[in-house]
Amino acid sequence: MIEPFALRSRHRRTASVARATSSRLAVAALASLLCSACGAGTTGSDGVPVRDSDAMDASDGTAATDASDGTVATDAVDGTVATDAVDAPAAADAVDTTGATDGALDIGEDPPSVPDGEPSDVPEPDSDTPPADVLDVPEVSDAGSDAAGTGPPPEAPPEDFSGVIWLHTDVSDWPVTAHLSDVTVAGGQICMPYDRADVWPVTTIDGSGGPVEIVANPWIFIRHDGQWYAATWEWLRPGQTCKAETSVAGDHIKQPPFRELDWRPTPGETYWFMVSAPARMGRMTVAERSNLSPVVWPGGGGGTDPTPPNPANDVLGYIDRVERAGDGANVVGWACHRGWAGSIDVHLYVGGAAGVGTGAGSATANQASEPAVAAACGSTGTAHRFSISLSAGDLASHQGQPIYVHGISPVGNPNLLIDNSGEFTVPAP
Repeated sequence: MIEPFALRSRHRRTASVARATSSRLAVAALASLLCSACGAGTTGSDGVPVRDSDAMDASDGTAATDASDGTVATDAVDGTVATDAVDAPAAADAVDTTGATDGALDIGEDPPSVPDGEPSDVPEPDSDTPPADVLDVPEVSDAGSDAAGTGPPPEAPPEDFSGVIWLHTDVSDWPVTAHLSDVTVAGGQICMPYDRADVWPVTTIDGSGGPVEIVANPWIFIRHDGQWYAATWEWLRPGQTCKAETSVAGDHIKQPPFRELDWRPTPGETYWFMVSAPARMGRMTVAERSNLSPVVWPGGGGGTDPTPPNPANDVLGYIDRVERAGDGANVVGWACHRGWAGSIDVHLYVGGAAGVGTGAGSATANQASEPAVAAACGSTGTAHRFSISLSAGDLASHQGQPIYVHGISPVGNPNLLIDNSGEFTVPAP
């Protein structure tokens, strides 16, 4: 019969203690013969002569492996090697499962390999393959989760996508064949590393300069007024995994309610991302997608304020002027969130406000501003000015069209037009 691991360990410790006790008695007898005429030697509390190096007390951990550094120690009593329960698997016949893996599928690991092509090509699962329905739910990356387990993960869309409003093609029944790693937003780009960027079939769309090759659409899942929405906002070319951070916006989603709201991600909010084969205009190649991966949107702009902005307040600002800059022009003004010293973003449209006009640029209102601006903002902020550049091409394309600037709310309130919007026009080239 195979003994449980914990029981064998107990027997081994008992035998070790017995051997150690026997050794100590032998040493005591020998010491008594040698030193009967010369006085007592150094003894322990039990009267047996000992040295610090004779034995190690297993109860104080000195003979056990240090789980933090993985060091393997040798049992000083019986010579057995104690194995790190974290870094080495438990014995095959062990009943005690400490340190053993439970064989469960890690929710953040790669999904089972699926051949390219139609979903019907997915192989039948065997005993080592997770059930096929693993591919039918939105696998969630562990990015952004609390690794220490000290807090709940951010709210995610329902696993079966129930109740989600799809602003583009509903891909909820497309199998997960791609793995999306941690999404990052930094350096003006949002990067979504997925492993089908060079695998999914290539198709073309009509671009301003002619046909453009594409392989995928990125998706964002937005919780708005208690409702989950799923939308694409861009195209991904073969091998491409990054897009401009500013492209994650209502004027790129181009569907209500986000187009009319001139929606932008709110700093500090968690958004969920996914990548699928082209789906913005219906299914265009294969019906495949990735897992979902969350990211907490960075933000606040250049100006900082440890006090969070008050959700009861709105944005405000003013367009001061349009000035020449080389062969282009700059739209100059200031904008802020009332009562907050932090900086906000501003977006420029020509020919009309968001939802009507054409997006022509953006910036962060984080340039040095004067006390009069701080007074108008009702704050102590010193970085509320902005300058948005218009290129020579912008001037040629939009000459004479009125200029509008929206302040982007840092708390998700309406992105209001700032004062003097519509009063200036795009100058001639």
